[in-house]
Amino acid sequence: GGVSMGRLRTTGSEAGPSSGGSSPDETEDWHVRFHVLQEVQIRDKLEFSGSSATLRPASITTLQQVAAILLENMDLGKVMVEGHSCTDGPADWNKTLSRERADSVLECLTNAGVQESRLLPFGYGYEKPLHTNDTREGRHSNRRVEFLVVP
Repeated sequence: GGVSMGRLRTTGSEAGPSSGGSSPDETEDWHVRFHVLQEVQIRDKLEFSGSSATLRPASITTLQQVAAILLENMDLGKVMVEGHSCTDGPADWNKTLSRERADSVLECLTNAGVQESRLLPFGYGYEKPLHTNDTREGRHSNRRVEFLVVP
């Protein structure tokens, strides 16, 4: 696992299917992607407890690595932290949850030293799917957090 940086490519994490459960003992995996001029590969997935915005400990470790990259690359400027979901559940609930998850990621990054003024959280719900929401795999890949460097 881990996070690394290279040049000119956008990559995403790889993760298996989400449990989709809402029990605090279950996890929900969200993909993490960076859209930047440099490549940032995140080989670990973000996990939240059930259908909440609470990050699992392994995800905090991953985000601390992301924070280190942001701190080492101050020239990247502002970064949008975008939460995305699939179509499971009502639209307003998904939009709220995706924003709460973006806020949780922002909080973790600021706790690791990234200036809050560099981070812009957004929750898109299921407005920007990467894949169809008609399959389990598609819904899984649509549940994600993306980082977009603002020019």
